Amino acid sequence: MFYDISDKYLIMKSLYSHYFFLLIIIAFISKPSHSQKVSDSIKIVNKTAGYEYSYQDKKISFTAVGRILDNNETAYPHYITAYNFRATSNILVIAGGSIVVIGSIIAIARVNENNEQANTFTGVIIGLPLMALSIPTHYIAKHNMKKAIEIYNQDLSLSTYYKVKTELGLTSNGIGFIVHF
Repeated sequence: MFYDISDKYLIMKSLYSHYFFLLIIIAFISKPSHSQKVSDSIKIVNKTAGYEYSYQDKKISFTAVGRILDNNETAYPHYITAYNFRATSNILVIAGGSIVVIGSIIAIARVNENNEQANTFTGVIIGLPLMALSIPTHYIAKHNMKKAIEIYNQDLSLSTYYKVKTELGLTSNGIGFIVHF
C-alpha cells in the first residue's frame, strides 16, 4: 500500500501532538513542588515602637513581610492598610516634631535678640497635635499588621494540613497517576 506525502505529514503531526501532550503531562507531574510548612510562619515579637518580625528564624523588615504576604489574598489587604497607616504615622511624627523644633529655635532666637521672653508658641501649638495624631494611627497600623500575619499563619496551617501529592507511577493496570492525600 502506498501513502501519499500528505498522509505521512498528517501521521507525523498526530504523533508529535501526542508526544507533546505526553511531555506536558510528565512535566506537570514530575515538577518539584514547594509546599509551605508551619515553620514558614511569620513570628511577631511586640516591641515598644512596633513589632519585630522573624521568618524561618531570621529577622525581617516590614517590607519583607509585605513580599511574603503578597500572594495571600486575605492577608495582603490588611498589610496594605497597615502600610498606609504606618506611613501616615511617620509623616505626622516627622512633620510635628520638625514644626516643634523649628518653632522652638525661632523662639530661642527671638529671646536672644531682644533679651526678653518670647511668647511665640506657634510651633508647639501646631506640632504637638500632629505628633499626638500619630499615636492612634501607629496603633491602627500595628493592629492591622498583626491581623494580616495571623491570617497568613492561619491559612498556612490549614494549607499544610491538607496535602495532596500527585505522581506518575506503576499501578496494577500499568502506568497511572497516584494521588496521595
